[in-house]
Amino acid sequence: MALSLSEHAETDGLSAVRTAHLRRADEVIRRELRNPTLSPDMVARACGISKRYLHELFSEDGRSVARVIRDQRLRAARDVVALPGDLTLAEIAYRFCFSDQAQFSRQFKEAFGCAPSAYRAARAERPPE
Repeated sequence: MALSLSEHAETDGLSAVRTAHLRRADEVIRRELRNPTLSPDMVARACGISKRYLHELFSEDGRSVARVIRDQRLRAARDVVALPGDLTLAEIAYRFCFSDQAQFSRQFKEAFGCAPSAYRAARAERPPE
């Protein structure tokens, strides 16, 4: 029984460390979304861990680091698309490091079910909350 409790405490400690590393990696990604050099290498360096360990942390949840970066960029871009303003869709795409507007539009539609222009138009038609 004592061995079992000891093993459980050890696992909890490792889990807490892994959770802290994952949280720090997520924070780095969110902070650096507009940085065109954001990559798994950059995230690992900023967290003081190896790239292999970083990939292992994300793979436990069935995610890849590159996918998380892309998804976070898409969510941030969607939030900007929804805002009233003068930014073009191309400017928003480049702001969040998409290589071109066509790539941005394809990925946006895949993620959210409609093109960014349709999303913007639908948001503009909604009454303020």
